[in-house]
Amino acid sequence: MRLALILSFLFCTGIFCVNAKDDLSNFKILAAEVLNYQDGNSILIGNVAIKYGEYVFRAPEVYINAINGKPGIARFINGASLSSDDLNITAPIMEVELSSSLFKCYSNKTDLIETTIKSKNNKPMLLSSGYQEFNLSTGFAVARGDESTKISRERGFRVMLSSEDIEIEADSLELNTEKNKLVYVDFLGDVIARDDTQRTESNELFYFPEQEIIKAYGDVRILYLNENEPSYLFSDLVIYERNQGSFSAMSTSVNSHAEIHANKTRGTARQIIVTMNQDNKPERAILTGDAYAQYDDKSILGHEVLLNIQEKTIETIVGRPKTHILSHKKDISNTNKKNKPKKQ
Repeated sequence: MRLALILSFLFCTGIFCVNAKDDLSNFKILAAEVLNYQDGNSILIGNVAIKYGEYVFRAPEVYINAINGKPGIARFINGASLSSDDLNITAPIMEVELSSSLFKCYSNKTDLIETTIKSKNNKPMLLSSGYQEFNLSTGFAVARGDESTKISRERGFRVMLSSEDIEIEADSLELNTEKNKLVYVDFLGDVIARDDTQRTESNELFYFPEQEIIKAYGDVRILYLNENEPSYLFSDLVIYERNQGSFSAMSTSVNSHAEIHANKTRGTARQIIVTMNQDNKPERAILTGDAYAQYDDKSILGHEVLLNIQEKTIETIVGRPKTHILSHKKDISNTNKKNKPKKQ
């Protein structure tokens, strides 16, 4: 306790040049067992606790390096942690740039970084990766793999964000927070999102946890695991409202179409709106724009078509569709050629 008071005195006087202008007035050493100080640099050893704004950092060892005679970088090693009301982090190594509020976390050979953060509706989420970087002033953060650590290589340099009902992994991600509450996450590179009923793959994915909305971009592929057979959705862009039990799939280029395969039915269109049943499985699909729907040997072309996946029916909603009876049992063209009379 006495050492902590001495350290606080050093930081609050001119010895470590702490002042509000350098954004260090909220930096306070709470506890340490040993202090070594030389040329502006200091080493704190033994149950070190440092308060920086609303955050409390803890580690067995802390190195504070001076820059131009002032505390510049605080490095927490051998198992560090950050705690606050809404943000909690454990990492093998932490590093804080005191003048800029930039906060970096590093993994080691055996341990990843684990961050627990809450959404704006207080939904807790766990982020694990090989490297994480936070700007404590702006609330912006990034996470990615760390090529220098064995455990990150074993994970394929992937990052993962998970909660009790969803799990999303990617090559990297960007978090946007407000008052330490998660607003949305941008997942980048080979994204995979899973829950109990479906798996979504895409090039990029935005997740809004408070609204439970997912926006997936680029080569989107969704798989639903049904009891009888799986359902598939392919599209350029998908907006999935998990609370509403519906999603919209859209094409983003002139030559592409969204496509759905479910319960032995098939549909393609510029846009497909799918509603889910109580088991969160595809139930009905509205196909709009150059729409085509097929079940068994019947199909419909039109501007807007209703595909009832569960009842296996198709009907037009808008436009003047062409209804085709498709036969896969008999080759009509060959039959016509055979019965056509020969020219005399």
